[in-house]
Amino acid sequence: MTTQTQEQAIQAYEQWLSSQVIDEASKDELHGIRNNEHEIVDRFYKELEFGTGGLRVYILNISKGSSAPRSTLESELFSLAHNLLK
Repeated sequence: MTTQTQEQAIQAYEQWLSSQVIDEASKDELHGIRNNEHEIVDRFYKELEFGTGGLRVYILNISKGSSAPRSTLESELFSLAHNLLK
């Protein structure tokens, strides 16, 4: 891993620690790895990638003029957003 990647990981770690939206339990866990550069880099060297959770099918069907109800897509997106904000 490059020095630049390590520096970016440490910078991301520090941003998480100073964030006002991160809960205290998560911050406590992050404080626990403060002196472990390897663990910090392992957790923060890149952003997590997420899939579409099956929503791609709905979006493709709608864009092709399918009869897939819009409310199904809206419901799925609302549910996904709700779970991510928990």
